[in-house]
Amino acid sequence: MESSLEAEFLFQLGLERQPRMEDLLMLAASPNKRKVRATALQYFLENFMSVYSDQYDPNIEVAFLPTTDGSFQTPLVCCTI
Repeated sequence: MESSLEAEFLFQLGLERQPRMEDLLMLAASPNKRKVRATALQYFLENFMSVYSDQYDPNIEVAFLPTTDGSFQTPLVCCTI
């Protein structure tokens, strides 16, 4: 991934290259912020394999998955095997 000198400088100062998974999932679960929720979930899904799969735990207690009844649930509630 190429980046500008300015971006490299910001990364050296501590700027994250991607949002932390915990922060992203909290945004995906945020009530009353439909566009923020949708954008955060889309980003998480699009970058799951390349960025977040190593740190993902299905036991997460954040209810970020949308359900057919309009509510949000945790992965363990939604995806029982």
